[in-house]
Amino acid sequence: TVPGRVAALILGGPSSNFTPNELYSERPSSQVLVHRLCVFLRLVAQHPFLREEIDKPQAELAVQLVRKVTVDACALCAGLPGATLKTFTPFSFRHPDAKALAPTYRAALPALLQGVATAYELGWSAEETRLQ
Repeated sequence: TVPGRVAALILGGPSSNFTPNELYSERPSSQVLVHRLCVFLRLVAQHPFLREEIDKPQAELAVQLVRKVTVDACALCAGLPGATLKTFTPFSFRHPDAKALAPTYRAALPALLQGVATAYELGWSAEETRLQ
């Protein structure tokens, strides 16, 4: 389906593992991941017909990405001291980029939280949906 192809293009491949793009440094790769995920979440929120068209693997991938990036965003936006933040193992950024990426994640947080609510509302699930 066309919406399924759009979701695949925006979310990326079938793997939910974040790997930096070799064409960019790690910071822009993190920014691209966050922006692509936010675009996907905004499209799903604004166009309800897309919700029914997204197949189960894409929904599970979206839930996993939303969960992991939301946890990263919360860690960055919490204002933790650098030493405390270094004990956290992020999914979508590297520790040296944390301070520079905080505004990107702060701006994305409303869309990410809306994505969590949408996923819950639609019954989308994945193995790792609980925030621990």
